[in-house]
Amino acid sequence: IHVLEERIDKDSIKSPVSGTVGEVAPINVGAFVQPGARLFSVVPGGELKAVAEFVPADALGRVKPGQTARLRLTGFPWMQYGTVAATVTRVGGEVRDGHVRVELAVVVPVGSPIPMQHGLPATCEVDVEQVTPLKLVMRTVGASLGRSAKNEAPR
Repeated sequence: IHVLEERIDKDSIKSPVSGTVGEVAPINVGAFVQPGARLFSVVPGGELKAVAEFVPADALGRVKPGQTARLRLTGFPWMQYGTVAATVTRVGGEVRDGHVRVELAVVVPVGSPIPMQHGLPATCEVDVEQVTPLKLVMRTVGASLGRSAKNEAPR
């Protein structure tokens, strides 16, 4: 009995967390599966969160926890459905596959016609800075003066 229980335990598929199956690997019936192979992913229950991937130059040093963000869901035109508010909760400190991972807490609007669920594709805009129009003009003038000073020929 002990050997059979061990064999059953060895041939069982188990998830380390409870939740909903998010994606499944394309495996045919009767196919051999290597031990430890990734067969599916499980989305744990709890609060809905968004994960965004940014180009390192756009995120590193600029995106920080606590910043506000907006999600525009691809399948729900924002002009009709609006945007979904979010807050940055975590920013990855390393580059993976050419991107920096940013996690956001989603603020689900009350009475939203959008069925908020796992897997909805979206674009994400993070508010990294707020400046006055005067500051923008001064930056433009300063940049212009800097370029013209570099282009002047020495006398």
